Amino acid sequence: SLKRGGSSNAAAEITQQQFVLPPTLVGGISSVRFNSNGRFLFAATSSGEIAYAQETKGTYELRDIARLPTSEDIRSLTILAGGQTLIAKSVEGDLSSWTMATDSQENKQKLVNLHTFAGSVEAGNNISEIIASPRTRHFLKISNSAGSSLLELYYSTTGAKRLSWEFSGSALRTAIFSANG
Repeated sequence: SLKRGGSSNAAAEITQQQFVLPPTLVGGISSVRFNSNGRFLFAATSSGEIAYAQETKGTYELRDIARLPTSEDIRSLTILAGGQTLIAKSVEGDLSSWTMATDSQENKQKLVNLHTFAGSVEAGNNISEIIASPRTRHFLKISNSAGSSLLELYYSTTGAKRLSWEFSGSALRTAIFSANG
């Protein structure tokens, strides 16, 4: 378990935190993310698994393990506004959006796959960056190939593409949402 700690004399004491993932996870950890208030922890593996843990009374407890249908290596996780929806990027260039939802039969929160976005590696594009909107569940995807860049804006829950802008020249490295989202 991972324990959050603190003390009245924080300058003199360092609290060590440890979270032990269950042996049922097959791959090594490839990406770890916390939501903005630190209540939710997401850990992705090289075998396509996403472990979700929630802080309860100072300890992180494993709540669910979700798996990509293809068991691809997950290279990165991006948490979207609200802290309960995330984008997983696989080594093959596939993106998938996930959210926490309550399973009515088991009455517990689980990770649910909302949408899978087709990969772009086949087209010669390499996804270089995923940028989350600070206010909405939109995200930007930057893909680069020899001599051109592609910037796409998506809505995570429906998978709707809102913008696609291709341009030539040097590779686009980053983009940013305005403070208004």
